[in-house]
Amino acid sequence: MKVFHYVLIQTVISFLYFPSNLFMVSPLKFKGVYKAAKLIKVSMEVDNGIIKSIRITGDFFMYPEDAIRGLENALVGAKLDAVELEGRVSKFLSEGSVEFPMMTARDIVNAILSAKPEG
Repeated sequence: MKVFHYVLIQTVISFLYFPSNLFMVSPLKFKGVYKAAKLIKVSMEVDNGIIKSIRITGDFFMYPEDAIRGLENALVGAKLDAVELEGRVSKFLSEGSVEFPMMTARDIVNAILSAKPEG
């Protein structure tokens, strides 16, 4: 019985000092498909409105071919906010000499924001 009380007390103390732990929820998984000039598929994990991981695929072209991984890395940590996302995508495309034929930064943002929670 003493062990139970000890664990109970430690749990209560933990919630008093770290109340966000009480409602801790693992990241939500989102998936979406967006049709612009080409098809863009997005799969991501989002925690409290922040992108924790993202994978972008589809029938589009991006040169150099490995640039898509760099774009995904640039989006990790971003809020699900159109202005922030477009800023990050535009910055990535302009800084890295990346070609994205027939597509725009806004197309990527629309694909991300159109993704829905899996469930």
